[in-house]
Amino acid sequence: MYRSLFWPIIKLQFRCVVAIFSNHFSIPLQQICFNMEHHIQDQQFRSQFDLPKEILSTNTNDTTIPTQNQTELIVDEMNSICKEVNNDRSIADAIFRSLNESKWTFERILKGKPCDGIVHGQAQFNISQSNELIYKEQGKLILSSEKQFDITQKYIYVYNKNEDVINVYFVDNNTNKRSLIFHTIYFQSKNFLSNEWIANGQHLCNQDYYFVSYLFVFNQINLSRFEIIYTVKGPTKDYISKTIFQPLKN
Repeated sequence: MYRSLFWPIIKLQFRCVVAIFSNHFSIPLQQICFNMEHHIQDQQFRSQFDLPKEILSTNTNDTTIPTQNQTELIVDEMNSICKEVNNDRSIADAIFRSLNESKWTFERILKGKPCDGIVHGQAQFNISQSNELIYKEQGKLILSSEKQFDITQKYIYVYNKNEDVINVYFVDNNTNKRSLIFHTIYFQSKNFLSNEWIANGQHLCNQDYYFVSYLFVFNQINLSRFEIIYTVKGPTKDYISKTIFQPLKN
């Protein structure tokens, strides 16, 4: 156990002073106090932490911390984390946490068949379970014919820790829980000089094929903007939908 010499000596001196002023300080008691003080001073010093020999042999005046006892374990853990980051691991987790309880404004541009249009609205991600976020959007669709419609949409985003991907599900309107899977977001390798992450997914709905492209932009550790582009091909559909999300300002 680590022991400091400061407080026992202060306590001993305090008792001696009290005994002197109260006339209870006898010669035998004084000798006992002196012996105790010498005993405290003559103790063999021991380190607060058990240190390897290589640390003790370098410079005994250096300060030490507990992490020096497990140098190899810490280095191995750091190498493992760096390897995962270099292989784009944990990126889905970081983006999922950035979306948690977030609010956004968005602009969506539609070009192609069946019609062109633009949507302005707001969206938010709310947590439903530890690994689930409910996405809700509301907006106004303005067609090229100048007709306007109110639109709403819901999805459920689920983070898969084992595969480090995000699965997007349709929402059952009766139970407000996830139903069929829409697509899986797979993240691509990036240029380490860039602050942008690219991901994509795909979905086949009857004869209509949806290719989904994501762009996530970080400002340091915060998600500052993201984009979703749907490229849809089918017998009656041939359009591109691009949505740009910006943080909602209070």
